[in-house]
Amino acid sequence: MSDTASIDNGALAAGVLALAERVAAAPHRSAALDGICKSTVELLGCDRSSIFLLDGGYYRGKHNYGNPPDIVKFFDRHRVRLDDPLISRAIETRSFVLENRAADGELMNRDTARRARIRSIVIAPLFHPSENAIGFLTAEYNENPGTFTETMSTLVLGAASLAQIAIARDDDRLERERAETELLANERELRRLAAVLPIAAEQERQRIAAELHDTTLQELAGLAMALGQLEADYSGNGISGRLAAARQGLQVSIRTMREFLTEICSSILPDLGFAPAVEALCDGMEERYGYRVALALYGPLDAPDESATILLYQALRELMRNVGKHANAKCVRVEVRVEDEQVVVRVADDGAGFAVPDPIRVATSGGGFGLFSLQQRLLLGGGRLKIDSQEGRGTHVEVKYPLGTSSAVE
Repeated sequence: MSDTASIDNGALAAGVLALAERVAAAPHRSAALDGICKSTVELLGCDRSSIFLLDGGYYRGKHNYGNPPDIVKFFDRHRVRLDDPLISRAIETRSFVLENRAADGELMNRDTARRARIRSIVIAPLFHPSENAIGFLTAEYNENPGTFTETMSTLVLGAASLAQIAIARDDDRLERERAETELLANERELRRLAAVLPIAAEQERQRIAAELHDTTLQELAGLAMALGQLEADYSGNGISGRLAAARQGLQVSIRTMREFLTEICSSILPDLGFAPAVEALCDGMEERYGYRVALALYGPLDAPDESATILLYQALRELMRNVGKHANAKCVRVEVRVEDEQVVVRVADDGAGFAVPDPIRVATSGGGFGLFSLQQRLLLGGGRLKIDSQEGRGTHVEVKYPLGTSSAVE
Protein backbone atom coordinates (compact mmCIF):
# COMPACT_ATOMS: atom_id res chain seq x y z
CA MET A 1 0.00 0.00 0.00
CA SER A 2 1.64 3.23 -1.11
CA ASP A 3 -1.00 5.62 0.22
CA THR A 4 -0.40 4.68 3.82
CA ALA A 5 -2.13 7.72 5.26
CA SER A 6 -5.48 6.57 3.89
CA ILE A 7 -6.01 4.24 6.89
CA ASP A 8 -8.22 6.23 9.26
CA ASN A 9 -9.54 5.46 12.73
CA GLY A 10 -12.61 3.71 11.35
CA ALA A 11 -10.52 1.39 9.27
CA LEU A 12 -8.28 0.80 12.28
CA ALA A 13 -11.25 -0.24 14.43
CA ALA A 14 -12.59 -2.53 11.71
CA GLY A 15 -9.15 -4.07 11.28
CA VAL A 16 -8.74 -4.83 14.98
CA LEU A 17 -12.25 -6.34 15.02
CA ALA A 18 -11.36 -8.59 12.08
CA LEU A 19 -8.18 -9.65 13.88
CA ALA A 20 -10.14 -10.43 17.05
CA GLU A 21 -12.60 -12.57 15.12
CA ARG A 22 -9.77 -14.50 13.48
CA VAL A 23 -8.14 -15.15 16.86
CA ALA A 24 -11.44 -16.27 18.39
CA ALA A 25 -12.09 -18.69 15.52
CA ALA A 26 -8.59 -20.21 15.55
CA PRO A 27 -8.57 -23.82 16.82
CA HIS A 28 -5.19 -23.49 18.56
CA ARG A 29 -2.43 -21.01 19.33
CA SER A 30 -0.30 -21.65 16.24
CA ALA A 31 -3.24 -21.05 13.92
CA ALA A 32 -4.17 -17.88 15.82
CA LEU A 33 -0.67 -16.42 15.63
CA ASP A 34 -0.27 -17.34 11.96
CA GLY A 35 -3.63 -15.69 11.32
CA ILE A 36 -2.56 -12.51 13.13
CA CYS A 37 0.54 -12.22 10.94
CA LYS A 38 -1.52 -12.75 7.80
CA SER A 39 -4.25 -10.28 8.81
CA THR A 40 -1.66 -7.64 9.72
CA VAL A 41 -0.14 -7.85 6.23
CA GLU A 42 -3.52 -7.81 4.51
CA LEU A 43 -4.88 -4.89 6.55
CA LEU A 44 -1.79 -2.70 6.32
CA GLY A 45 -0.66 -3.67 2.83
CA CYS A 46 2.87 -4.20 4.09
CA ASP A 47 5.29 -6.88 2.95
CA ARG A 48 5.67 -9.02 6.03
CA SER A 49 4.57 -9.60 9.64
CA SER A 50 6.42 -11.87 12.05
CA ILE A 51 6.14 -13.02 15.64
CA PHE A 52 9.25 -13.74 17.67
CA LEU A 53 9.05 -15.57 21.00
CA LEU A 54 11.50 -16.01 23.83
CA ASP A 55 13.44 -19.24 23.34
CA GLY A 56 16.66 -20.23 25.06
CA GLY A 57 17.92 -16.75 25.93
CA TYR A 58 17.08 -15.23 22.52
CA TYR A 59 14.06 -14.17 20.55
CA ARG A 60 13.45 -16.59 17.68
CA GLY A 61 11.05 -16.24 14.76
CA LYS A 62 8.11 -18.60 15.19
CA HIS A 63 5.39 -17.25 12.90
CA ASN A 64 5.63 -15.33 9.63
CA TYR A 65 3.56 -14.16 6.68
CA GLY A 66 4.72 -12.21 3.65
CA ASN A 67 7.81 -11.60 1.54
CA PRO A 68 10.45 -12.83 1.54
CA PRO A 69 8.87 -15.99 3.03
CA ASP A 70 12.17 -17.31 4.36
CA ILE A 71 12.94 -14.28 6.56
CA VAL A 72 11.96 -16.12 9.74
CA LYS A 73 14.63 -18.70 8.99
CA PHE A 74 17.15 -15.85 8.78
CA PHE A 75 16.09 -14.44 12.15
CA ASP A 76 15.85 -17.88 13.72
CA ARG A 77 19.32 -18.78 12.54
CA HIS A 78 20.94 -15.54 13.68
CA ARG A 79 18.59 -14.98 16.61
CA VAL A 80 17.62 -11.63 18.05
CA ARG A 81 19.41 -10.65 21.21
CA LEU A 82 17.39 -9.80 24.29
CA ASP A 83 19.24 -6.49 24.55
CA ASP A 84 18.56 -5.36 20.97
CA PRO A 85 17.97 -1.59 21.31
CA LEU A 86 14.67 -1.44 19.43
CA ILE A 87 13.26 -4.49 21.19
CA SER A 88 14.37 -3.18 24.57
CA ARG A 89 12.76 0.19 23.89
CA ALA A 90 9.44 -1.42 22.93
CA ILE A 91 9.45 -3.51 26.11
CA GLU A 92 10.42 -0.62 28.36
CA THR A 93 7.73 1.68 26.96
CA ARG A 94 5.19 -1.16 26.60
CA SER A 95 4.26 0.41 23.27
CA PHE A 96 5.19 0.20 19.61
CA VAL A 97 8.48 1.37 18.15
CA LEU A 98 8.36 2.79 14.62
CA GLU A 99 11.57 3.10 12.63
CA ASN A 100 12.22 4.00 9.00
CA ARG A 101 15.61 3.09 7.56
CA ALA A 102 17.86 5.91 6.52
CA ALA A 103 19.80 5.75 3.29
CA ASP A 104 22.84 4.28 5.00
CA GLY A 105 20.79 1.42 6.47
CA GLU A 106 20.78 2.47 10.14
CA LEU A 107 17.92 0.35 11.46
CA MET A 108 18.15 -2.11 14.35
CA ASN A 109 21.76 -2.93 13.52
CA ARG A 110 23.11 -2.17 10.08
CA ASP A 111 23.82 -5.77 9.11
CA THR A 112 20.41 -7.09 10.15
CA ALA A 113 18.52 -4.31 8.34
CA ARG A 114 20.53 -4.69 5.15
CA ARG A 115 20.29 -8.48 5.01
CA ALA A 116 16.59 -8.46 5.90
CA ARG A 117 16.04 -5.60 3.39
CA ILE A 118 13.93 -3.73 5.95
CA ARG A 119 12.84 -0.24 4.84
CA SER A 120 10.27 0.49 7.54
CA ILE A 121 9.37 -1.51 10.64
CA VAL A 122 6.94 -1.43 13.58
CA ILE A 123 7.78 -3.49 16.65
CA ALA A 124 5.14 -4.21 19.33
CA PRO A 125 6.07 -6.10 22.49
CA LEU A 126 4.32 -9.23 23.79
CA PHE A 127 3.81 -9.80 27.51
CA HIS A 128 2.73 -12.76 29.60
CA PRO A 129 -0.09 -12.18 32.16
CA SER A 130 2.70 -12.31 34.75
CA GLU A 131 4.01 -9.05 33.14
CA ASN A 132 7.17 -10.71 31.81
CA ALA A 133 8.16 -9.98 28.20
CA ILE A 134 7.80 -13.08 26.02
CA GLY A 135 8.47 -11.74 22.52
CA PHE A 136 7.41 -9.19 19.95
CA LEU A 137 5.40 -8.76 16.75
CA THR A 138 6.72 -6.89 13.72
CA ALA A 139 5.24 -5.40 10.59
CA GLU A 140 7.70 -4.48 7.81
CA TYR A 141 8.16 -2.93 4.41
CA ASN A 142 11.09 -4.48 2.58
CA GLU A 143 10.21 -4.80 -1.12
CA ASN A 144 7.73 -1.95 -1.46
CA PRO A 145 8.69 1.66 -0.78
CA GLY A 146 5.92 2.30 1.76
CA THR A 147 6.36 3.50 5.33
CA PHE A 148 4.23 3.10 8.45
CA THR A 149 2.22 5.87 10.09
CA GLU A 150 1.29 6.27 13.74
CA THR A 151 -2.23 5.01 13.01
CA MET A 152 -0.90 1.91 11.27
CA SER A 153 1.50 1.34 14.14
CA THR A 154 -1.41 1.44 16.57
CA LEU A 155 -3.05 -1.40 14.66
CA VAL A 156 0.17 -3.41 14.98
CA LEU A 157 0.07 -2.80 18.74
CA GLY A 158 -3.53 -4.04 18.77
CA ALA A 159 -2.47 -7.14 16.86
CA ALA A 160 0.21 -7.75 19.49
CA SER A 161 -2.43 -7.52 22.22
CA LEU A 162 -4.51 -10.15 20.44
CA ALA A 163 -1.40 -12.33 20.11
CA GLN A 164 -0.95 -12.05 23.87
CA ILE A 165 -4.54 -13.17 24.37
CA ALA A 166 -4.03 -16.16 22.06
CA ILE A 167 -0.87 -17.18 23.91
CA ALA A 168 -2.47 -16.75 27.35
CA ARG A 169 -5.55 -18.68 26.21
CA ASP A 170 -3.40 -21.54 25.02
CA ASP A 171 -1.39 -21.48 28.24
CA ASP A 172 -4.66 -21.68 30.20
CA ARG A 173 -5.78 -24.59 28.03
CA LEU A 174 -2.50 -26.42 28.60
CA GLU A 175 -2.73 -25.75 32.33
CA ARG A 176 -6.29 -27.07 32.40
CA GLU A 177 -5.24 -30.15 30.45
CA ARG A 178 -2.32 -30.69 32.82
CA ALA A 179 -4.62 -30.30 35.83
CA GLU A 180 -7.21 -32.64 34.30
CA THR A 181 -4.53 -35.21 33.53
CA GLU A 182 -3.23 -34.98 37.08
CA LEU A 183 -6.76 -35.24 38.46
CA LEU A 184 -7.49 -38.33 36.36
CA ALA A 185 -4.22 -39.89 37.52
CA ASN A 186 -5.13 -39.18 41.14
CA GLU A 187 -8.59 -40.65 40.62
CA ARG A 188 -7.09 -43.78 39.08
CA GLU A 189 -4.72 -44.09 42.05
CA LEU A 190 -7.58 -43.63 44.50
CA ARG A 191 -9.61 -46.30 42.72
CA ARG A 192 -6.60 -48.61 42.76
CA LEU A 193 -6.23 -48.05 46.49
CA ALA A 194 -9.98 -48.54 46.94
CA ALA A 195 -9.61 -51.95 45.28
CA VAL A 196 -6.48 -52.95 47.20
CA LEU A 197 -7.21 -51.66 50.71
CA PRO A 198 -10.29 -53.78 51.54
CA ILE A 199 -8.48 -56.95 50.47
CA ALA A 200 -5.33 -56.01 52.38
CA ALA A 201 -7.37 -55.03 55.44
CA GLU A 202 -9.32 -58.28 55.29
CA GLN A 203 -6.11 -60.30 55.02
CA GLU A 204 -4.74 -58.49 58.06
CA ARG A 205 -7.98 -59.09 59.99
CA GLN A 206 -7.78 -62.80 59.18
CA ARG A 207 -4.15 -62.90 60.24
CA ILE A 208 -4.97 -61.24 63.58
CA ALA A 209 -8.00 -63.50 64.08
CA ALA A 210 -5.91 -66.61 63.38
CA GLU A 211 -3.16 -65.47 65.75
CA LEU A 212 -5.62 -64.66 68.54
CA HIS A 213 -7.37 -68.00 68.03
CA ASP A 214 -4.15 -70.02 68.06
CA THR A 215 -2.56 -68.21 71.02
CA THR A 216 -4.71 -66.10 73.32
CA LEU A 217 -7.94 -68.06 72.89
CA GLN A 218 -6.20 -71.39 73.39
CA GLU A 219 -4.44 -70.06 76.48
CA LEU A 220 -7.76 -68.83 77.90
CA ALA A 221 -9.34 -72.20 77.18
CA GLY A 222 -6.45 -73.93 78.95
CA LEU A 223 -6.85 -71.59 81.91
CA ALA A 224 -10.56 -72.40 82.06
CA MET A 225 -9.74 -76.12 82.15
CA ALA A 226 -7.21 -75.52 84.95
CA LEU A 227 -9.79 -73.61 86.97
CA GLY A 228 -12.24 -76.46 86.43
CA GLN A 229 -9.67 -78.94 87.74
CA LEU A 230 -9.00 -76.76 90.79
CA GLU A 231 -12.72 -76.47 91.36
CA ALA A 232 -12.97 -80.28 91.42
CA ASP A 233 -9.94 -80.59 93.71
CA TYR A 234 -11.45 -78.15 96.24
CA SER A 235 -15.07 -79.27 95.86
CA GLY A 236 -15.63 -79.50 99.60
CA ASN A 237 -13.85 -76.29 100.42
CA GLY A 238 -15.20 -72.75 100.63
CA ILE A 239 -12.90 -71.66 97.80
CA SER A 240 -14.72 -73.93 95.37
CA GLY A 241 -17.52 -71.41 94.78
CA ARG A 242 -15.13 -68.63 93.97
CA LEU A 243 -13.24 -70.89 91.56
CA ALA A 244 -16.52 -71.78 89.86
CA ALA A 245 -17.42 -68.09 89.47
CA ALA A 246 -14.00 -67.34 88.00
CA ARG A 247 -14.31 -70.25 85.56
CA GLN A 248 -17.77 -69.18 84.40
CA GLY A 249 -16.60 -65.58 83.92
CA LEU A 250 -13.66 -66.80 81.90
CA GLN A 251 -15.93 -68.93 79.72
CA VAL A 252 -18.06 -65.87 79.01
CA SER A 253 -14.91 -64.02 77.94
CA ILE A 254 -13.95 -66.94 75.69
CA ARG A 255 -17.37 -66.89 74.00
CA THR A 256 -17.13 -63.11 73.53
CA MET A 257 -13.70 -63.42 71.96
CA ARG A 258 -14.91 -66.14 69.61
CA GLU A 259 -17.77 -63.91 68.51
CA PHE A 260 -15.33 -61.03 68.02
CA LEU A 261 -12.98 -63.18 65.92
CA THR A 262 -15.92 -64.25 63.80
CA GLU A 263 -16.90 -60.61 63.23
CA ILE A 264 -13.54 -59.03 62.45
CA CYS A 265 -12.99 -61.11 59.35
CA SER A 266 -15.21 -62.09 56.45
CA SER A 267 -13.69 -65.51 55.90
CA ILE A 268 -17.09 -67.02 55.09
CA LEU A 269 -17.34 -64.92 51.91
CA PRO A 270 -14.99 -67.07 49.76
CA ASP A 271 -16.70 -70.25 50.99
CA LEU A 272 -20.36 -69.22 50.82
CA GLY A 273 -20.51 -66.31 48.38
CA PHE A 274 -22.08 -62.91 49.02
CA ALA A 275 -25.79 -63.77 49.25
CA PRO A 276 -25.44 -66.78 51.62
CA ALA A 277 -22.92 -64.81 53.70
CA VAL A 278 -25.46 -61.98 54.05
CA GLU A 279 -28.12 -64.48 55.14
CA ALA A 280 -25.74 -65.97 57.72
CA LEU A 281 -24.84 -62.47 58.94
CA CYS A 282 -28.50 -61.55 59.43
CA ASP A 283 -29.13 -64.79 61.33
CA GLY A 284 -26.15 -64.09 63.58
CA MET A 285 -27.23 -60.51 64.27
CA GLU A 286 -30.76 -61.69 65.16
CA GLU A 287 -29.33 -64.16 67.66
CA ARG A 288 -26.83 -61.72 69.14
CA TYR A 289 -28.95 -58.57 69.45
CA GLY A 290 -32.47 -59.94 69.63
CA TYR A 291 -34.10 -57.88 66.88
CA ARG A 292 -35.98 -59.48 63.97
CA VAL A 293 -34.48 -59.19 60.49
CA ALA A 294 -36.57 -59.06 57.32
CA LEU A 295 -34.13 -59.81 54.48
CA ALA A 296 -34.85 -59.27 50.78
CA LEU A 297 -32.23 -60.24 48.18
CA TYR A 298 -33.06 -59.33 44.59
CA GLY A 299 -30.82 -61.12 42.15
CA PRO A 300 -28.85 -62.13 40.34
CA LEU A 301 -26.43 -59.65 41.88
CA ASP A 302 -23.09 -58.70 40.33
CA ALA A 303 -20.32 -57.38 42.56
CA PRO A 304 -17.60 -55.16 41.10
CA ASP A 305 -14.80 -57.39 42.39
CA GLU A 306 -13.50 -59.14 45.46
CA SER A 307 -12.61 -55.92 47.28
CA ALA A 308 -16.08 -54.47 46.63
CA THR A 309 -17.73 -57.66 47.88
CA ILE A 310 -15.73 -57.43 51.09
CA LEU A 311 -16.52 -53.73 51.47
CA LEU A 312 -20.26 -54.23 50.95
CA TYR A 313 -20.31 -57.10 53.43
CA GLN A 314 -18.40 -55.05 56.00
CA ALA A 315 -20.74 -52.11 55.41
CA LEU A 316 -23.81 -54.24 56.09
CA ARG A 317 -22.19 -55.77 59.16
CA GLU A 318 -21.27 -52.34 60.52
CA LEU A 319 -24.76 -50.96 59.96
CA MET A 320 -26.47 -53.92 61.61
CA ARG A 321 -24.04 -53.80 64.52
CA ASN A 322 -24.86 -50.12 65.02
CA VAL A 323 -28.57 -50.98 65.13
CA GLY A 324 -27.95 -53.61 67.79
CA LYS A 325 -25.78 -51.36 69.94
CA HIS A 326 -27.53 -48.02 69.65
CA ALA A 327 -31.00 -48.17 68.10
CA ASN A 328 -32.95 -50.40 70.55
CA ALA A 329 -34.87 -51.62 67.51
CA LYS A 330 -37.32 -54.50 67.32
CA CYS A 331 -37.27 -54.95 63.56
CA VAL A 332 -34.63 -54.38 60.87
CA ARG A 333 -35.33 -54.48 57.14
CA VAL A 334 -32.36 -55.38 54.90
CA GLU A 335 -32.55 -55.10 51.13
CA VAL A 336 -29.87 -55.84 48.53
CA ARG A 337 -30.49 -55.24 44.82
CA VAL A 338 -29.05 -53.78 41.61
CA GLU A 339 -30.25 -50.36 40.47
CA ASP A 340 -28.81 -48.17 37.70
CA GLU A 341 -25.61 -50.21 37.38
CA GLN A 342 -24.98 -50.09 41.12
CA VAL A 343 -25.22 -52.59 43.97
CA VAL A 344 -27.59 -51.07 46.51
CA VAL A 345 -27.76 -52.10 50.18
CA ARG A 346 -30.53 -50.62 52.32
CA VAL A 347 -30.89 -51.05 56.08
CA ALA A 348 -33.93 -49.62 57.89
CA ASP A 349 -34.84 -50.00 61.56
CA ASP A 350 -37.70 -48.94 63.85
CA GLY A 351 -35.36 -47.86 66.62
CA ALA A 352 -34.54 -44.66 68.47
CA GLY A 353 -33.01 -42.76 65.54
CA PHE A 354 -30.49 -39.94 65.89
CA ALA A 355 -29.55 -36.53 64.56
CA VAL A 356 -27.34 -37.10 61.52
CA PRO A 357 -24.15 -35.00 61.60
CA ASP A 358 -22.99 -33.24 58.44
CA PRO A 359 -20.49 -34.35 57.42
CA ILE A 360 -20.63 -37.78 59.01
CA ARG A 361 -17.80 -37.90 61.51
CA VAL A 362 -19.26 -40.30 64.08
CA ALA A 363 -16.83 -43.13 64.62
CA THR A 364 -18.61 -46.15 66.02
CA SER A 365 -17.34 -49.40 67.44
CA GLY A 366 -16.28 -52.33 65.33
CA GLY A 367 -12.53 -52.12 64.90
CA GLY A 368 -12.55 -48.50 63.80
CA PHE A 369 -14.79 -49.21 60.80
CA GLY A 370 -17.29 -46.51 61.80
CA LEU A 371 -19.71 -44.54 59.69
CA PHE A 372 -17.13 -41.92 58.73
CA SER A 373 -14.57 -44.57 57.79
CA LEU A 374 -17.22 -46.46 55.84
CA GLN A 375 -18.23 -43.32 53.99
CA GLN A 376 -14.63 -42.56 52.98
CA ARG A 377 -13.99 -46.10 51.75
CA LEU A 378 -17.13 -46.04 49.65
CA LEU A 379 -16.20 -42.67 48.15
CA LEU A 380 -12.77 -43.98 47.16
CA GLY A 381 -14.42 -46.58 44.94
CA GLY A 382 -17.09 -44.27 43.54
CA GLY A 383 -19.78 -45.31 45.99
CA ARG A 384 -21.75 -43.31 48.52
CA LEU A 385 -23.46 -43.55 51.90
CA LYS A 386 -26.79 -41.85 52.62
CA ILE A 387 -28.36 -41.71 56.08
CA ASP A 388 -31.90 -40.57 56.86
CA SER A 389 -32.76 -40.55 60.55
CA GLN A 390 -34.75 -38.61 63.13
CA GLU A 391 -34.82 -39.08 66.87
CA GLY A 392 -37.70 -41.37 67.81
CA ARG A 393 -38.48 -42.33 64.17
CA GLY A 394 -35.85 -44.90 63.28
CA THR A 395 -33.03 -44.83 60.75
CA HIS A 396 -32.76 -45.60 57.03
CA VAL A 397 -29.29 -46.11 55.54
CA GLU A 398 -28.53 -46.59 51.85
CA VAL A 399 -25.20 -47.77 50.46
CA LYS A 400 -24.52 -47.63 46.71
CA TYR A 401 -21.46 -49.01 44.94
CA PRO A 402 -20.68 -49.15 41.20
CA LEU A 403 -21.50 -52.43 39.52
CA GLY A 404 -18.61 -54.36 37.99
CA THR A 405 -18.27 -57.23 35.59
CA SER A 406 -15.21 -59.06 36.89
CA SER A 407 -17.09 -61.34 39.27
CA ALA A 408 -20.61 -62.31 40.23
CA VAL A 409 -22.18 -62.34 43.67
CA GLU A 410 -23.71 -65.74 44.12
